Amino acid sequence: MAEITALILAAGFSRRLGQPKKDVRLPTGQSLLQHAITTATAAGLDVAVTLAAVEDLGPAVRVIAVPDPSEGMSASLRAGVAELEHEPDVHGILVMLLDQYRLTPADLTTLADTWRSTSCQIAAARYNGVVGVPAIFGRSHFHLLAAAKGDAGAREFLRRNHPTLPTVDLPHAAIDLDTSADVPDVHS
Repeated sequence: MAEITALILAAGFSRRLGQPKKDVRLPTGQSLLQHAITTATAAGLDVAVTLAAVEDLGPAVRVIAVPDPSEGMSASLRAGVAELEHEPDVHGILVMLLDQYRLTPADLTTLADTWRSTSCQIAAARYNGVVGVPAIFGRSHFHLLAAAKGDAGAREFLRRNHPTLPTVDLPHAAIDLDTSADVPDVHS
């Protein structure tokens, strides 16, 4: 395992979208899940994906089953941390949302470089005037992810503490996919 593992949260029900986000196709033909995995891998990160049920995503991707995905994003965070905290080579978890499909490998690399250069052991994205994910949490902060509740994940912690956290401007993170109107036209 690498120093930082990207934890892609993909176990949700996508109620507003009406279909699993992981299966939505981008104009490239890739699913959102395939795209997120490709982006994280191209940034040199190991990849773990939380899913409602175990699927084979290839040998380079660790799949983590989420026992009760109906609990929201926090269930994925807790399951991911429970699995990854036992890996001694994982020093940081990069929390990545499946629907932020405009993120690039360069965005994730910049975030990782910022995280490596700080003593805070947390680095977060900044976009549209807010601080949020993707964000990297060092081992000393895994407990924050393990204590997440509801569908907010780590968002409230990041927003409450943002004045003291190292952040990186990532305008690509502002674009996400929550409803059918957000799905890129596959014919364009």
